[in-house]
Amino acid sequence: MTIIQNGIYRGNEKIESVRSELKFEKEELDEWLRVQAEKDDDNLALLNYSKEDDIKIKELSLSIEKLMQEVNKKKSALTVEVIDLVI
Repeated sequence: MTIIQNGIYRGNEKIESVRSELKFEKEELDEWLRVQAEKDDDNLALLNYSKEDDIKIKELSLSIEKLMQEVNKKKSALTVEVIDLVI
């Protein structure tokens, strides 16, 4: 009878050991999934910021281009004024 009880006891210990290991692995997996979800959120935020930056860059580039055209027109007008004064 004691041999059977010892066998049952050892079997129960092994079961508890496996349960503890599985619980630890599940907690580790849950933590990894949580961290992965955070990384996905961060990457999505970076992608959105990148898109917003691209839009702003295009707007600023267009503004610079318009201002450069205005500067060139005013330079031309100034050149014409200078030539008229010299002549």
